[in-house]
Amino acid sequence: MAQISIPKVLSFLKNEHGLLLSKLAQKKIFFENISKSIVVAMPSSKVYERGNGWVDLTKIQIELFKTYSHGYIIFRLSNSTVYYVDIKALLPLLTQDSMHENSKEGKHWKLDIWSNKISVRKSDSFLSVKENDSSCIRKYL
Repeated sequence: MAQISIPKVLSFLKNEHGLLLSKLAQKKIFFENISKSIVVAMPSSKVYERGNGWVDLTKIQIELFKTYSHGYIIFRLSNSTVYYVDIKALLPLLTQDSMHENSKEGKHWKLDIWSNKISVRKSDSFLSVKENDSSCIRKYL
C-alpha cells in the first residue's frame, strides 16, 4: 500500500465537494480557497510498528489556520488511509502543556494518528476519527 497523493486528494475534494484549492505560496502541504476562506493542510506519515502515524504541527502552522474561516487537516498515511479533521475540533487538544519545543520545528505538537483517534503526546486528550470520512468538510460547503 502507498499513501494517497496530494493530487488525488485535491481531485477528490473537487469532485465530491466542489472545493477547488490552490497551493499556498512557499507552503509544501498547504492549499487554500480564498473565496470560501478555507485552508487545508495535507501532511503525510508512514505507519509505524505500533500501528500509528505521526505528524508534527507547528505553532506557526496553527496560527496560519486561524487566519481562515475554515481549516482542515487531511492526514495521509502510508497504508492508504486518509483522515479528514476540522481544525476547530483539534484546537482544544493543542494546549501549552502538550507543546514541545526544539531548534528545528520551534514550538509544536506531536500527534499520533491511530485507526480511530488522534492523540496528542504529553496529553491524555484525543479526537475520535473515522477513516475516509470527509463529512466535516461537507458541513461548511
